[in-house]
Amino acid sequence: MDYKVKSGEHFATVVLDGTECAVTFSTIYRGFEVKNNSKTDIIISLKKGVSEGDGTVKIPAGECVNYMHYRPLDTLYLTGTGEIIIAAKNDGVQVFKWISGGGDDDKSGKNISGIIEYFGDTYEAIIGEISIVEEKI
Repeated sequence: MDYKVKSGEHFATVVLDGTECAVTFSTIYRGFEVKNNSKTDIIISLKKGVSEGDGTVKIPAGECVNYMHYRPLDTLYLTGTGEIIIAAKNDGVQVFKWISGGGDDDKSGKNISGIIEYFGDTYEAIIGEISIVEEKI
């Protein structure tokens, strides 16, 4: 599955169908913030055709990851099912309001995502827990 983002846009909402999806922007960016609105985990990668654990990042249901890779790239590869939102960007500033949701049916929980940076062939979480938000309905 391929998804081309409209020229000039740096946000994309995509519904994943279980196959690998290449989301391609019209401009080169040095990072992607991904919000997983689905009820299942998704996998993101900078390379096509890689499997979980092979230089990939797993995003649990309802969480966000600020994925700063610092490479001049226009495409992010995602695998999973359900809706995700991607913000392409060139800095580490948080784009999304990070709250519990997605796969979290009772609307309470915590966000344990952080900023992930790419260094050569390794990935490092430079910020562990970003925030804890509880919302009771």
